[in-house]
Amino acid sequence: MHCRHGFNRSESLVAVVLLACGLLFLAIGLPVLRNRTPVVSPFDELENFGRDRLRDFRVRGYLQRENWLYADPQSPGQPVVDANGHWLKPNGEPLAEPIGFCIDPLYWATQDGPADFPSDTATAAMPRITLRRTAGAGPMSIGLADHVFTSQANLAITQHGPSSSDHRLPQQFAWLVTIVPIPTTSDRFAASVIIYPKDNRNTPVVAASAQKTFSLKFLGDGRGGGPAALLADTADALQLFPGQWLLVARTRGTPQFRWYRVDTVDSEVRQGDTFRRQITLSGPNWFDVNAPLEATLLEDVAAVYGEEVVLNVGSSIAAANP
Repeated sequence: MHCRHGFNRSESLVAVVLLACGLLFLAIGLPVLRNRTPVVSPFDELENFGRDRLRDFRVRGYLQRENWLYADPQSPGQPVVDANGHWLKPNGEPLAEPIGFCIDPLYWATQDGPADFPSDTATAAMPRITLRRTAGAGPMSIGLADHVFTSQANLAITQHGPSSSDHRLPQQFAWLVTIVPIPTTSDRFAASVIIYPKDNRNTPVVAASAQKTFSLKFLGDGRGGGPAALLADTADALQLFPGQWLLVARTRGTPQFRWYRVDTVDSEVRQGDTFRRQITLSGPNWFDVNAPLEATLLEDVAAVYGEEVVLNVGSSIAAANP
């Protein structure tokens, strides 16, 4: 009986052709598949992180104004609203129109002096307040504040500078929340989660010495932020980088606040005794481009995530054991 060993020339040729076709398919198909694979950018990661924090804030009942307290270290805390939901000043007198609040229980659990946000020296600032630990109770303890407002995460954080770069390290992040009224509406507020690394508690979110303040002028209609000019007395005072965050405030009439991300930065130009730098911002629509404005740079802020919210009525707080 004749035994056949190996392949003849025709079979070998067919095998080579099939192998070549397979390799060609891989060469063409892999990049296509790779391009179809969802890629999450560092900025998207931080935005998702902020979205989750705001959802948790809402679920715990912290959007309910009855759970907000002025952080007076000499007392259990003055409620921000009375039993009928009317706004109050820190001294308990009626407040006709709120300008906004910075909800920062971590700050008040570790500090013992009054402070406004972004700083006591800002032309326009909002009260920094805390939260009740449970419905009807006093201010949060350090243990509860640390449990609710910090989280271990592996996020890419940009090191800002002449050559900005991202680095990714598992670390503790903390956050606070600013809530400010939206003009032309009676019940809608802009809630923003401000995220920063917690390794250094002496962050610009807390330490006014680490902040920079500029005069700002929108060069367009303020829609989505857009082009703007910063003014300062020195060129060094205008140093900032793409990816950083500004809190813009109206300094005439009732203060208003909005957060913007710096997209582009031009070189500074001297104009008489002042220096001017043009930048491009991205964020919400600004409503009064002709008003005098102040912008505060908080250098260690990693990201800001914001949504429009309606403040809830009720006093329940979900359990949060540290």
